[in-house]
Amino acid sequence: MAFRLAGTAEGVSLGIGAACALMGWNERQTDRALRALEDASLIRQTVPGRFDMHDLVRLYAIECGRRIDSRDFRKAAAQRLAAYYLHSSYEADRRLAEFRRPIDLPALVDGVIIEHPADESAALHWFVSEYQNLVAAQRAAAKQEWVEHVWAFAWTLDNFRWRSALIGDDIEAWQLGLEAAAETTLFARGLAHRRLGRAYGRAGDWDLALYHTRRAIDIADEARDEPGAAHSLRILSWLCERTGDEAAAIDAATQSYDRYFAIGNPVWTAHALSVLGDCHSRAGDEIAARECWERALALHREFGHDSGEAETLLAIGGSSLKHGNPEAALAFLQKAAEIYGRLKDTYNQADALEHIGVALRELGKPAAAREQWIQALTLYKEHGRASDAERVAKILRESDADETPPDNQADVP
Repeated sequence: MAFRLAGTAEGVSLGIGAACALMGWNERQTDRALRALEDASLIRQTVPGRFDMHDLVRLYAIECGRRIDSRDFRKAAAQRLAAYYLHSSYEADRRLAEFRRPIDLPALVDGVIIEHPADESAALHWFVSEYQNLVAAQRAAAKQEWVEHVWAFAWTLDNFRWRSALIGDDIEAWQLGLEAAAETTLFARGLAHRRLGRAYGRAGDWDLALYHTRRAIDIADEARDEPGAAHSLRILSWLCERTGDEAAAIDAATQSYDRYFAIGNPVWTAHALSVLGDCHSRAGDEIAARECWERALALHREFGHDSGEAETLLAIGGSSLKHGNPEAALAFLQKAAEIYGRLKDTYNQADALEHIGVALRELGKPAAAREQWIQALTLYKEHGRASDAERVAKILRESDADETPPDNQADVP
């Protein structure tokens, strides 16, 4: 039985926790069965506690299962595995983003033991280890038309993908989530549209980003979902700022702030203040911008919201750089980069590194600046951020040219 069920697990290597859920056994029974399969060369242990099966062996296992096991038996195993991945990813996400509004999940299947990562670092490690399996679990749920699972998987993976700059995966997951949400609630549909708007914004598809974000606002208002409307307005402000509509950006940011303040959530209010500061800065009102950022920074620090602190530090550092104060900018930017590095938020870390390079260049430290730009360029390429990568590559070429002496002075000591 263990062999036949192991073949049904989509994704990559199977961890012991997932194997227990799939087989419906305790850890001791499951480990004994997996060791027996390993001894028979039917599976292999890629790293301690994780097992993989060759594709041809997997096909044979699936064929045996279809011939021997009932459909209900196979379905029950698939439901246990889906429950394990969904509820475990939810618990892991709570360690990454404790300030997120919770959602209701499908009931946990009896007998399934899920993961409870002890802290943020453990949660990140679990997501890295299980990511491909979680992607496969959402796709499998979509095939089975388990709509609540499909939508919830998009949600539980959203924060990890955002930090890891998995933009294409994020779009795919929320498209599946939006299709599934059509059969659930207005809240689910509004959230799916909002996340798609944010994801398309990162991808630079502004038309789709604005369409989904505005749909999210309309649905949130229809559902009387004040937090959802406030979140969507904050994203709309960011999109309008990026597309050059400064008046609309300030209006949306102000509406977002007012709604957050009325709700009484200080971390959400701080996010809106940070975005409002960005809008004021782009419009040329640095006094209003700095006031918003300082209020945001104080709230983020008071409530221990590290990613919000880094977001605001990055904004203040960028403004200080723009206004000719590279020394002050460097302190803000280095702190932002340190926090983003600790959070494994490589998308925003890349932006901070690029700005640090500029600050170091202005301070007369070209070699140190170059090191930061090379790191930023590497991350931009990994994320598929072509225009950002080309901009930094151009900076590096220009810095190389500046440091190369003319031919007739090449031998001058």
